[in-house]
Amino acid sequence: MKTCEGGRVLILQRPGLRYDAVSQTGPPHAPVFAVSVDVNGLRFEGRGSTKKQAKTRAAELALKSFAHRDDHQASTRFQHAPNQEPM
Repeated sequence: MKTCEGGRVLILQRPGLRYDAVSQTGPPHAPVFAVSVDVNGLRFEGRGSTKKQAKTRAAELALKSFAHRDDHQASTRFQHAPNQEPM
């Protein structure tokens, strides 16, 4: 998933990713769709008033999860790095 000009979010596209429609709830004039995606064995579920919004939200949640994990791993590596004298 990428953010492009205008703040639009492009849906995470990767071979092997499968988005599944989980549910549709609410009245016909205001449906709420739920779509899930499995990434590396983790399931992320997004909801929205359209299937596209729900799919995008699932992709956002997956991306944020992995970005957060990468940030945490980087900060952990930095904290455990040996101290170096300034040059």
